[in-house]
Amino acid sequence: MKSPFLGALAKRRFSRHAVLFVAALTVVLFLFAFATTTTQVVFTSTDDAEENNNTSVMDLTSSELRFGRDGQRRHVGMRFTGVTIPQYAVITNAYIEFEAAASDSNNFTGDFYGEDTATPATFNATPGNISTRTRTTATVEGDGSDFGNWSNNTTETSPDLTPIIQELNASYDYSSGGDIAILWIYGGGNGERIADSYDGSAADAPALIVEYTMPDDLYYVCDGQSPDALRSIDPDTGASSISEIGSLGTSATEAIAFDYSTGTLYGANDDQLGTINTSTGAFTNTAS
Repeated sequence: MKSPFLGALAKRRFSRHAVLFVAALTVVLFLFAFATTTTQVVFTSTDDAEENNNTSVMDLTSSELRFGRDGQRRHVGMRFTGVTIPQYAVITNAYIEFEAAASDSNNFTGDFYGEDTATPATFNATPGNISTRTRTTATVEGDGSDFGNWSNNTTETSPDLTPIIQELNASYDYSSGGDIAILWIYGGGNGERIADSYDGSAADAPALIVEYTMPDDLYYVCDGQSPDALRSIDPDTGASSISEIGSLGTSATEAIAFDYSTGTLYGANDDQLGTINTSTGAFTNTAS
């Protein structure tokens, strides 16, 4: 069984490299090491769709997904099933890969969101079935300039969707596979970026690519005992793998942080900055 504070960490957004968490006399630090990439494509016709911005009419079988204005103003929705992301993962990059169906460099405005639910449904013919879905707080600019210039029959990508995927992973459990819907909401302008849909080419259907890192080590300092002690936990097995590294020789450690450029673990003890030996736990005062 995982410890309570490890469960709480799953709901927090993490920085890219090292994470500091303070709770009831415990200071915790994740150190991230290995990187993993997961890819899921649109697998069925109704898992990508367009919605007319003016009439809210849905198009579930278009051969193309049109971001911007191609005669009509459209919203776009894409649903990716079976996405597997561990709960403790930190998203380092996330984007959608497209096969361009036309060349275009003109500008338009729009925004990407995720659908804020653990179980997004496939798209249907109900008017407004893209624009009326509940959206994530996180959003990513999806203007023409964010897509960049596209050339026909080339592989192109969306802007970085990391904030959206990180929010969803903090809110819902994808560790055993789950579904994610990405919504693009038209803002204005006459430019466009046109991509193959599942119905246009199943082999070139949109693909969600997520890159993430997992904790390699977890350090924490307990200052509820005297003196403070440095401990480590295997994030995969949780409380069953706690190892005591050693005493810091301090009594009021308030924060710890890791400097990746030097491999140094720092600690703050009663307003004193110092280093912590990750082999012995010993704290060495370096400045006040």
